[in-house]
Amino acid sequence: MKTIIWVIFGLLAIIWTGIVSMTLKLVHWLLGSIGDVRVPVPTAPSTAAPMPDWMPPWIDTSWVHALQAGIADTLNHINQALPILNGLSGWLTVLGWFTWGLIMALLLVLALLLHWLVGRNWNPQKPPSNGPSPTMAPPAQGSNGPPRLPLN
Repeated sequence: MKTIIWVIFGLLAIIWTGIVSMTLKLVHWLLGSIGDVRVPVPTAPSTAAPMPDWMPPWIDTSWVHALQAGIADTLNHINQALPILNGLSGWLTVLGWFTWGLIMALLLVLALLLHWLVGRNWNPQKPPSNGPSPTMAPPAQGSNGPPRLPLN
């Protein structure tokens, strides 16, 4: 039973290590790819963009132009923030392996606890004391001879 506990612990450790390793490699690749990307930002001023014919009766044109300018500004800010993701990959790697270590420590504690529980003697027999063993009949009372029935 102890062997089964440690084999299961080993398999879970290998599986957990593989999951963490592959996930961190994927995150590193993904953040590196995103960090090299640039979002296209419209270069034309927002007032030059044509509005659909159905829009002016429902929405003010100055509001639409302000919205277009805000979206272009947001895209510029995204372009400035994307390179930061390359540096974030290092922090996530450290955090991922730290989490791996905590989970592995918990798995080890669980395996040690199960190992101890399996090895524990749940029905302890007390060792014989200096007196007679528990399997022997109690000594006769009185004389050294065999016990006698009382006479009436």
